[in-house]
Amino acid sequence: MDIIIWIVIIIMILVGFAGTILPALPGTVLIYAGIITYALYI
Repeated sequence: MDIIIWIVIIIMILVGFAGTILPALPGTVLIYAGIITYALYI
């Protein structure tokens, strides 16, 4: 279960970084979602 959550967090942050360049993806929203998920998980 831990590995799945870490993979989801990493994917959200990486897709968020891609979203800062690509206009179709919500960049900052995904980065914040990944950070909040990480903070709640700890």
